[in-house]
Formats: sequence, structure tokens, C-alpha cells
Amino acid sequence: MKLNHFSGLYGENISVQSTDFFQAESLELRSKIFNWEIEEHFHSDLFQIFLIKSGSGELIAGKNTIQLKCPTVLLIPANTLHGFRFSEPVEGEVLTFSQRFLENTFKQKTDLLSACLNRTQISFERNGEEFEKVNEIYTQIQTEIRENRPEKTLALRAWIELMFLHFYRNNLEKSDRELLLNNRTLAYYQQFLLLIKSNINQEKKISQYAKEMEMTVVHLNRICRQISDKSALQIVHEIIIQEAKNYLLNTGYSVSEIAYFLNFNDPAYFNRLFKKVTGVAPGEFRKG
Repeated sequence: MKLNHFSGLYGENISVQSTDFFQAESLELRSKIFNWEIEEHFHSDLFQIFLIKSGSGELIAGKNTIQLKCPTVLLIPANTLHGFRFSEPVEGEVLTFSQRFLENTFKQKTDLLSACLNRTQISFERNGEEFEKVNEIYTQIQTEIRENRPEKTLALRAWIELMFLHFYRNNLEKSDRELLLNNRTLAYYQQFLLLIKSNINQEKKISQYAKEMEMTVVHLNRICRQISDKSALQIVHEIIIQEAKNYLLNTGYSVSEIAYFLNFNDPAYFNRLFKKVTGVAPGEFRKG
């Protein structure tokens, strides 16, 4: 069965690849359009935070459901299968941003991030005052998104860190993350992405990744094409190039040095691959 996949927001076919992407909107805005029922789907590069103030409903993941305990926060990482059935009326907000932005923000605080992402729902039904603090932070984030102030990215990173600190402190109930990984194909795909990222500075063949995942190359490619319509090698290249973009935009290293960091022995090949994936050479991309 083909999984519903959106590179942008639900119901939109617009591809979102920028680490600077931020979207804040009311939960009612999009849910009402679809009669308060969002079919199961996943976003390839986007992380979502749902702040649900009041109402009722359930988060759907295959044969499993999570009943909403309002006020509540839902954390939905990229490549996580999820859907909703809301009982009208429901009041809340949705914050969507790049998964890469989140990973960069918590690069030095991976334990805190992992503890938060081990939860799907963080209920504040017994601590409404703490939920209001989180909601106040969301309001600040919303303001930063809408207004073009100096050092906007720095401000957003600071607010996101503070928001996740509140999540960490209210990480009360046992983990239910496994409910969102019940789709085996998507779980394998997530495992593959993690392996690529953890080996970003090493040269590994697709056959090596497949061996680590205890499957054949054919099976791995089938999984990748089912989820993303891309081969396993294309996905490896895209993640490597995304890391290269990060170096180009945020460091002063030369293109040759970046190629070396990413384990390219031939900078010319790195240049060709970068241009093939992005349409522009690394130097042109850096100039903007």
C-alpha cells in the first residue's frame, strides 16, 4: 500500500527543503478543511509540534491510537506515520519546521533531545500552568516567524531550546514512541536515514548499509522507492549534499576542504555530484 507522503505541509505538494522553513498556524485552519480528519501520512523533512489546548480526538498510527489528553503537546518527527481524528470543536496550534534545524540546534544537547523525542504525547492535563508557559513561548516563536527582525534564526533557536526544556521537565509518562513506528517499511526507512547520518564522514556502499540492516540491496531499494520514489543511492547523495550545504552556509571552509570532510577524495567529483543534485555548483550555492 502506498503511504501518503508530503514534502511540504499536509495536502500541499510544495517541496520544502530549506533549514530556514518555519510555519505557525492554528490547528483548526487545516483540520477544518479536511472535516477534522487527517489521513495517515508522513513528512520527509519536517518536524511538527502540536499544542492542543482543548477539545478531544485521537492520534492514529496504523492499528494503534493515542487518545489526546488536553491540554497536550504532540511531537511528530520527520518520517513518522501519523493521522488524526478530531472531535469538533478543537483548539490548538501547529508549529512546523525543518528536522535539520532541530538537529543543528541540539547538536550539543543530544541527550535532552532524545529524551523529548522518546515521547509522542506530553500531557499537561495536571499542570495547566506549565502548558501556558509553553504556549507563551509558542507566541514568541510565532511573532519571530511573522516579523523580519535582526538575528531571526538565533532568536528562533533560543525559543525552541527553551520550549524543549519545558518538554524535558514534563516528560512524565512512559514512552509511546513505538506506536508511531508500527509500519515496518517506514521503520526500516528511518533506520536507513539514521545509518547514513551517523556515517556521513565515511565512504560506505549501499551493500554495506543493506548488510547492517540485514536485508538485500534489492529490498532496501524497494523500501526507499516505496517511501520516497528514490533509490537508496539517491537518498545517500541527498543527505550528503544537505550536509555540504550546511558547511557552505555556516563555515568558512573551502569547497575542497568540505569535500575532504565528507570523504570525497576527488573534489571535482564532489562538485559534479553537488551540481547534479542541486542544479548549481558549490561555489555558486555559497554566493546565493
